[in-house]
Amino acid sequence: MGAYGSVVPGYDPGYLLRESSKGAEGYYLSAVDEIGEPPGVWTGRACAGLGLAPGSEIEPAVMEAVYGELLDPRDPAFLDPGVPDKDRVRLGSAPRQYKSAEEILAARLEAEPDATPERREQLAIEARKQARAAVMFFDFTFSADKSTSVLHASLQAAAARAERAGDADVAAEYARLAEVVEDGVRAGAAAAVEYLQDEAGYSRAGYHGKIPRDEQGRALAQHATGRYVDAHEWVVASFLQHTSRDGDPQLHVHNAILNRVLCADGTWRTIDSRALHKVRAAASAVGGRVQDEHISRHVGAAYAQRPDGHGRELTGVPQPVKDRFSSRRVAITAGVAELAAQYQARHGRAPSARALFSMAQYVTLDSRRAKPRHEHAVPRAVTLTGWEAEMRAAELGALADIPARVIGTLDPQAAPGIDALGEAELRRVTEAAVADVQAARAVWGRSQLLAAIDAQLPGWLGGLDAAGVRAVLDELTDQALASGGYGVVPLEAAELAETPAALRRADGRSVYSPHDRALYTTRPQLDAEEQLLAAAGGRGGAAAGRRRAAA
Repeated sequence: MGAYGSVVPGYDPGYLLRESSKGAEGYYLSAVDEIGEPPGVWTGRACAGLGLAPGSEIEPAVMEAVYGELLDPRDPAFLDPGVPDKDRVRLGSAPRQYKSAEEILAARLEAEPDATPERREQLAIEARKQARAAVMFFDFTFSADKSTSVLHASLQAAAARAERAGDADVAAEYARLAEVVEDGVRAGAAAAVEYLQDEAGYSRAGYHGKIPRDEQGRALAQHATGRYVDAHEWVVASFLQHTSRDGDPQLHVHNAILNRVLCADGTWRTIDSRALHKVRAAASAVGGRVQDEHISRHVGAAYAQRPDGHGRELTGVPQPVKDRFSSRRVAITAGVAELAAQYQARHGRAPSARALFSMAQYVTLDSRRAKPRHEHAVPRAVTLTGWEAEMRAAELGALADIPARVIGTLDPQAAPGIDALGEAELRRVTEAAVADVQAARAVWGRSQLLAAIDAQLPGWLGGLDAAGVRAVLDELTDQALASGGYGVVPLEAAELAETPAALRRADGRSVYSPHDRALYTTRPQLDAEEQLLAAAGGRGGAAAGRRRAAA
């Protein structure tokens, strides 16, 4: 898989702080006394206004106070333990307090003092399910593709080998190139977060409960009557990490987005998390493209689209090497295959796509390991030595030899970039993207189309910076949605009455409508559905038997 991003709720910032350490000088060339990942840095647009200098190292006590208790770092008594809790200045309201699983269980056991051991276990399971915790942040994790992570590790290995041979200049150059790769991953993560702040930077105000329905159960509105307000400046703490939970090379950046944002009306509120998930695909595409353009531009490495359409990878990293350092993916694939075989043996048929998805979720969670604690982390030099031994044992060559297969593989003459693509080629790209996104789902949004367009473009766009990548992908997506030439049909009904300017957000939409509400389909899809409905309604009974309908 190419570069990608994921969004999960976060409850405790401690797991990010425990995996980082200060003082990573000499990180690439030798083992350091400080073991662990480099410290996190402040990156969100709102950080400067709170006195958290963008790019500065994160102090654990500061992050724990902001992300754990929502304390305002501008308060002179910010970290003063002598200030009563009720007098602390916070970013909005204090975090909600919920009963823990232990407290819930204790209350239930008190109500059933004679419960049997089996009943006590059942009550414990129910208590764990019922327990809730306040979502303090959202972890948007931007992960590099496996080939980029392997290139980074191989550059470090080459630097270490040159240092052992006494060639300081060669070692320094390999170390510099490793930093370039890291910078590319950071740039990709930053671009993805910027996109999220722009396109998912909203909060909900007013009533957002259940939509009223009529006597037949039909919804009387498309959404609740609450408002969606602009909130595009976030507090973000970013942590670069180098390995997966299974100890494989895996460059990724945890971006902890504080679940408090200053809205346009001056009120601190929670982020509209649904917008985060809807925009994730496009943000991942933008970030992945920025990463690849940066690395290609500075290292001369060629990226190419994967045959399966799931992102891009470096052409010079052999597939067996990538497979070797994808132990978690291999384990998950094998686990799903085993469960699928058991399902077929039990039910006499192969599992459905939905069942396979559930199996994959189960195996992913079941096989997830906890990362080693900071004091038990392995020095980088030892990790590199282990990876080199793995490759030799698998007869895959030397890890330190991979840079020679990757650096300089980009041929600008053969891949001149986006400016050299003619109108016919850009139209082919857009048509293919529309077909891909329509084949995947009956209706879709702008985010999915942008990601599909990115997947159809060549592996090299000419070394564009973040602004250039954003401009290209946005422009092509806008053209596909605005023009009737691609068969795209908007499914959003037009406004029956013009919304007053006072009730419109900066994007021009009504404050009562989500920013990402618009859905699309294609004319062929609608025609096929109409034909199906006509065929089904043209007979007195079922239009087809069960087997024919399934086929």
